[in-house]
Amino acid sequence: MEQIDLGVSRRFALTERHSTLCQAQAFNLLHHADYYVQNGNGVDAVQYAPTGPTCGDGQTLKQTCYLIPHSGFGTLQAISALNGPRVFQFAFKYSF
Repeated sequence: MEQIDLGVSRRFALTERHSTLCQAQAFNLLHHADYYVQNGNGVDAVQYAPTGPTCGDGQTLKQTCYLIPHSGFGTLQAISALNGPRVFQFAFKYSF
């Protein structure tokens, strides 16, 4: 997972008692997508199709399942939602 955040700010003095602060922030600056390869359950349903005579029937204790790769096997298909898209945030502050 690769995410780079950046923030810059600049304070401008207007008078002795008055100033402004301009601030800009960027989150996920390079907009890298993070793809799933496995979903944490051992098998990603996007990559494989489980088949077999007793696979997933809900009645057999020792099920026989064969994992057949889909035609798109090995391609990155699902994007992780942990890191959002590129986001910019701007702020302006006046102090007196």
